[in-house]
Amino acid sequence: MTAINRKDFVNDLSKGAINVNDMSAQTKEKLSKAGISQKDLVEIAGKDGQINGQEYQRLFTLLDKSDRNGSWNSFKIADDQGVQTKTGLAYEALKSEVDKNFAKAHSQGVIHLGMRPASILEADALAKANPSANGGVVRIEAHRTEGVLTYEGKQHDLKTEDGLKSFCRALTTGPDKLPKDQAQKFVDQLKTMKKESRDELAQLGLSFHRMGSGSMPVNRLVLSGHGDAVGTIGGDDRGAVRLADIERLARVFPEGASKMEHVAISACFCAGRANFEDLKRTFPNLKSVFAYNAFSPDAENGAPAHLKRWESMTDGDDPSQVDPKFGNTATWNVADGFQGLPKLSLKQAEEAVKDLQPAHEKYLTGKTDPSKGTRDAHLDEYYVALSDLIRHPDISPERKKEVDEIRKQVLKLRHPELDFSE
Repeated sequence: MTAINRKDFVNDLSKGAINVNDMSAQTKEKLSKAGISQKDLVEIAGKDGQINGQEYQRLFTLLDKSDRNGSWNSFKIADDQGVQTKTGLAYEALKSEVDKNFAKAHSQGVIHLGMRPASILEADALAKANPSANGGVVRIEAHRTEGVLTYEGKQHDLKTEDGLKSFCRALTTGPDKLPKDQAQKFVDQLKTMKKESRDELAQLGLSFHRMGSGSMPVNRLVLSGHGDAVGTIGGDDRGAVRLADIERLARVFPEGASKMEHVAISACFCAGRANFEDLKRTFPNLKSVFAYNAFSPDAENGAPAHLKRWESMTDGDDPSQVDPKFGNTATWNVADGFQGLPKLSLKQAEEAVKDLQPAHEKYLTGKTDPSKGTRDAHLDEYYVALSDLIRHPDISPERKKEVDEIRKQVLKLRHPELDFSE
């Protein structure tokens, strides 16, 4: 083919969009050689910075201006000797940009790890916002079992040594076909994790593997459940996942971890510089983190709507859209850094804990029935103050450990039904 007509040009490029503010260096270089300026593209794209739909008609006209084949309805992409023309070079560059963006748009799936039964409501909301054509939602429903994983039609009780061994063998012979050393490393890491949660963490590890192999088109992760300031996300039972567990899995599957770009934690108190830094270390190409400073909405009420908005903020190539737009939220993104984190000095954080300590002492001294701890606003305020102190970047490791023990005592009063024990 030595020429392309207007209809074919528009059809070829209309499958995707061109973000004129985020084109590859190679595309920019080719367009420059073809005499296509950034100013011309910005004018066609308009306020949203995207060329798509009918705007490709105007783009065709722009390229056709430098063509001399005598037709307004086509331009040459190669001369009579088969040498690529300037318009052909521009077309090649623009088509590669569309292909790149099309592939990316279809690799923006979401892993939703839900620790509670009600977390299903969040996954449903995300599935409506992100259809399977774009990558869809990979559901890990932690509440289904405690430590037992069904893999290739066989159950493996990962709480036991025999179950871990059988799972390791299945990893090397099943469809994932992990190398023996990697399968063993995976299982060795699972041994360090809470027994009741090894099944969901195994599913997450397999997801990282599949991301790395290209069979799972995912670039986003949601962790949902009951949270705390030290980066634990728990369920309504004994299940609990720590950010440290996820980092261990990422070390086993670095190729998949490198593809994770956005993380949201739909759980109370998980925002904090230390937790954000943990996630940045876990996922080397991370572009944003979204979490809650204090109490988060639960899955039965506001969380699904929040996550739908988060999905829209992370749907594309502009991480600066991930901002703390809801109450009690904080974010980090590569464009704006940390936003929405508490700005207390260490002294102020310590004073807040001291001032609110009487709310806890009345339970310690037996003056107040422990059953009232589930609906005690003053105890809630004390828990927030403890969480702010734990997350303070200047707190010493010794003091952090001391305060966290107090936090756990308060948590038992506020949520006696939960079990965050090892």
